Amino acid sequence: MRVLAVIALVVFGTPTLAEILVPARTIRAKEIIGARDLVSKSADVPGAVSHPDEVIGQEARVALYPGRPIRFSDIGPPAIVDRNDIVPLIFNHGGLTIMTEGRAMG
Repeated sequence: MRVLAVIALVVFGTPTLAEILVPARTIRAKEIIGARDLVSKSADVPGAVSHPDEVIGQEARVALYPGRPIRFSDIGPPAIVDRNDIVPLIFNHGGLTIMTEGRAMG
């Protein structure tokens, strides 16, 4: 029986764990993720982020909790304009240029 167990381990192998990234602290939604916010963890989680370059500088779309895997759907590029920011509005057509300010709604 031991021979069969050894053969099974050699043929099928043992489950391998990959390095994934998890938050070191709670990261709120719309917060930019930095290098100190991440720690690596050995786990087998499909779809989890494994390289810091894919996360650092990104914005959290949802709250990220310590020890839980970060998925690509949880992060995205940082918003350039936030809600209620004052933004310039420029209309340019032919020789006519109209410039004013507006407030971002979303």
